[in-house]
Amino acid sequence: ESTLYIGGYFNIVNGQTRNHIAAIETATGNVTTFNPNADSDVLSMDLSSDGVYLYAGGYFDNIGGLARQRVAKIEASSGNVVASFNAGGDGNDVYSVTLSPDDSTLYVGGVFDNIGGQPRSIVAALDTATGNATSFNTFFTPNGSNYAQVVYLNPAGTTLYVGGVFQTDDPTLDQIAAFETSTGNLKSWHPMGTSIDTFALNSDESVIYVGGAETELTAITIGEGVMRRKHLAKYIVATNTFDPDFAPDLSDASSSHFIVSPDESTIYIGGDFTTVNGQPRDQLAAIDAATGSLKPFDVGVFGGTGPGVGGLGPLASSPDGSILYVGGKFTSVGGQTRSNLAAVDAVTGNVTSFDANVNGQVHGLAPSPDGSILYLSGTFTSVGGQTRNNLAAVDAVTGNVTSFDPNVNNDASLILSPDGSILYLGGKFTSVGGQTRNHLAAVEASSSALTSFNPDANGDVINLSMPADGATLYFRGSISYGFTTIGGQWRVMTAAVETATGNVTPWVPDLGWGASITDLSALAVSPDGRVYLGGCFFNHFYVFASEVEPTPTPTPTPTPTPADSPTPTPTPTSAPSSDSGSSGGGGGSSSGGDSGGGTPPATSAPVVVPKAPPKTGRFI
Repeated sequence: ESTLYIGGYFNIVNGQTRNHIAAIETATGNVTTFNPNADSDVLSMDLSSDGVYLYAGGYFDNIGGLARQRVAKIEASSGNVVASFNAGGDGNDVYSVTLSPDDSTLYVGGVFDNIGGQPRSIVAALDTATGNATSFNTFFTPNGSNYAQVVYLNPAGTTLYVGGVFQTDDPTLDQIAAFETSTGNLKSWHPMGTSIDTFALNSDESVIYVGGAETELTAITIGEGVMRRKHLAKYIVATNTFDPDFAPDLSDASSSHFIVSPDESTIYIGGDFTTVNGQPRDQLAAIDAATGSLKPFDVGVFGGTGPGVGGLGPLASSPDGSILYVGGKFTSVGGQTRSNLAAVDAVTGNVTSFDANVNGQVHGLAPSPDGSILYLSGTFTSVGGQTRNNLAAVDAVTGNVTSFDPNVNNDASLILSPDGSILYLGGKFTSVGGQTRNHLAAVEASSSALTSFNPDANGDVINLSMPADGATLYFRGSISYGFTTIGGQWRVMTAAVETATGNVTPWVPDLGWGASITDLSALAVSPDGRVYLGGCFFNHFYVFASEVEPTPTPTPTPTPTPADSPTPTPTPTSAPSSDSGSSGGGGGSSSGGDSGGGTPPATSAPVVVPKAPPKTGRFI
C-alpha cells in the first residue's frame, strides 16, 4: 500500500505533467516516475494481486506510446504498457474493469460490441496474458444504446454483477444483473426493488430497521443473498445480515414513517397500509422489535385521509414511552375529532384527551427532554385557535398552545438539540421572526428568540438529524427543490454544519455516478455520529447506508446567542411547494468521464486503486 494509482480527466498532478493516469507515494504524496501518458480519460483500474500489473479502461486510443483501444495492461512499477496484451476492440468505451481472483481474467464493461477479437456486447472477459476474449459471453444484443457502467466480481470469482442500461431475458433484471462466470448464464438474482425511504436505529446502533414506500417488494441484498420484504426489514449490524425471521406483512402498501420506542421493544410504523400481518390496522401499527409480530396496539381509523387529501405523517414518543404523538393531515382518530395532531396511549392505541387543533398539515414533531412540551412544525397558521405560523409549541399533556411563537414564513422541519435548549429548523422558509433566514435557522426553545445560527442554504432543507453531542447538524434537500450551496459552498442534496457557528463542514458524501437530487430519500444519524443515507444511488443500485468518519471531539456546544438584527441577506426567489419531511473483496473500481465516447454522461473524478480510507464519507 505504498503507492496510490489515480486515473481520470487531468493533465497535471502536483505540478508535474501526468496525462489521465498517475501514481503517488502514499507516505509523502509525491508523484512517482510512473507515467503511461494516456491520450484521454482513464475511467477504471484494477491492480493484480501481486501488485505487478495495473489494468486500465477508459476513453483512450493510445497509452504508453502504443495503440490501445480503451483497455491496457501496464507494468505497475515502470508505467510501461505490456505489448503482448492487446484487446483491440471497435473503438467504443470501456467504463469498468475488474480482475478475477487468480488474475487470469479481466472482466470489462462498457459500450463496445466487439473486443478481444470476438463479438462481445457491453460485457466481456479477456485473457490477461493476451487480451483475447475468452469463451465467457453474456449474449447481450448489440443495439447502439446499451452499456455496462460497472462490473463487479464476487470474491470467489464465480459471479459477475453488471449494472448499466440494458435489457435481459428477465425484465426484472434489466439494468442490474448477475452472471455465472463459468458459463455466462444469467443468474436468478433479483436485487431490484424500491428505494430506501426511512430508517429507525436502536440506541447502540446494533439494529437498523429499514423501510420503503412503493407497491413492489423491497429487495435487500447482502453479498449474493437476497431478501424480499414488503417494505420493512431488520438489519443486524454485527453480522452484516438481515434477520430472516423478521417479516411483517404490510400487504401491498408502504411504511413511510417509523420510530423505535424508548425501551426498544416496539417499532411504531406509519404508512398507507390497511392491514398488517393479516390484521386490520389503518395507517398506524405497533410491531414487536424482536420478532416482527403485530402488537395489540390499535388506534382505529384515521378520518379525512386518502389519496390527494393527506394522511399519517411524523411519529414521536414521549420520553417515558407512554404516549405516541402522531402528526399529519387528518380530521379524526379512532372516532374522535383531532385536527392533524393527536396523542395515543403507546400500549393500547387509545386516543388521549390531548387536543392541539392544528389547522394545517404537521410535518415535524419534537418532544422536550423532560416530556412537558411538544414542538411541532408544518404548514399551518393556527394552533388551538391562536395564530402560529408553521412552528409552535404545545403542552404535551393537554395540547394547549404555549407562548412560543417564532413566526416562520413557510413550511419547516425541526429537530431539538440533545439538551433541549435550541430548536433547529429546515424548510422552504426565508424568514424567521421577521429576519432573513434562508431555509435553515435556530431558535431558543424557551423563548423562541432567533439565534445567530445562519448557514444560508439556497434551496429547501428537510430531514434534520444530529449525533448525541449536538455539535453537528446533518440534513438533506427536498426532492424537488433541494439546495446546491450552503453558505456559498457547493453542497448538493446533503450537507452538515456546525451547530455552534452555522459553518459548513467538509463532510461531502459521494453518492456515485448517476445520483441526483431525486435519489436521496432518507437520512439519520446515530448517537456516535455515523450518518445513514437511504435512496437510489449509482444509477439503479439501491444502497441503504453510508458511513462517515466520526465528527472530531468537539468542545462543549455553546448556546447560540440571540441575533442582533443582522443586515438581511438577499432573499432568493421562493421555490414552489415540495415535500418537507422524511423519517428519520473482489472487483475493481469504476467511474465515468465527461468527454469522449458519446454515451452515458459520467464524472471525471480520479479512480483510486487500491482504495484508501477517505477523509469525508464512504459507503459501508
